[in-house]
Amino acid sequence: MNQDLFWVTLSGVGEISEVGGLISNEDYEQLRNACGQVISEIPSYTEYLNMFLAAGVHKPNDWTQIAERMVEELKRDPLLWR
Repeated sequence: MNQDLFWVTLSGVGEISEVGGLISNEDYEQLRNACGQVISEIPSYTEYLNMFLAAGVHKPNDWTQIAERMVEELKRDPLLWR
């Protein structure tokens, strides 16, 4: 594809890694579709995002709200009826 699609900075244990420079989904898919016969060998945009999320180097857009909700649920007493 001959273009920078993203960059990844990996950090040590307990430190924040980051992904940046992601091109838009539309631009990526246009580049991918132009690859003709080898298109099946190139991951889709969504597959890249899922990989970054699973690896923990990219957080979901609403990560702050998700983290707050998890903390609140951890404080919940499982024996208390809601």
